[in-house]
Amino acid sequence: MSLNQPVLLDIQLPAKEIILQKFNVNNGLNLVVDDFDFGTPTVYVPTTVGSKLNTKVTLTPKLSSKYYNSFDVFYTRMDIHSILSNNVTVPRDGALVLTDLISSINTLFGIHLVGSDYVEKTLPALDPMDPDAPVDVLVEMKPESLLFFGTHTLTLNSIGGSGEE
Repeated sequence: MSLNQPVLLDIQLPAKEIILQKFNVNNGLNLVVDDFDFGTPTVYVPTTVGSKLNTKVTLTPKLSSKYYNSFDVFYTRMDIHSILSNNVTVPRDGALVLTDLISSINTLFGIHLVGSDYVEKTLPALDPMDPDAPVDVLVEMKPESLLFFGTHTLTLNSIGGSGEE
């Protein structure tokens, strides 16, 4: 089942909520996230020319659910580079690992990254003489991220806040 119809999404919600919310709107249903297990997303190559769908995930009803049979959902994951390349300054604020920055990134960019979305990184050592010096960190999405894919080099403590992809 395809999620190809335009629906406004709140990408500050958890990924499973977003996917099922759009699925419900496109199919006139009212399914609930707690009733399903989400499989690992896989790359999908559409057969329709011009389709932007790039992901397939299988939803399987939980044993406690009233539903039967698994089904595939086809949708478009977002490239993290297109989101993090906006002119926003992300302060380091003494962060030692990427996880220390995720709350700020989520707030500044209006998204909902969680630990299962990104590869944890240790940030370069703080310069004691200049703790606010710009520093690059590679933000890399895990293949199993339900909503995001790709990488982006984010420059912390820098006006514009973004390096190259």
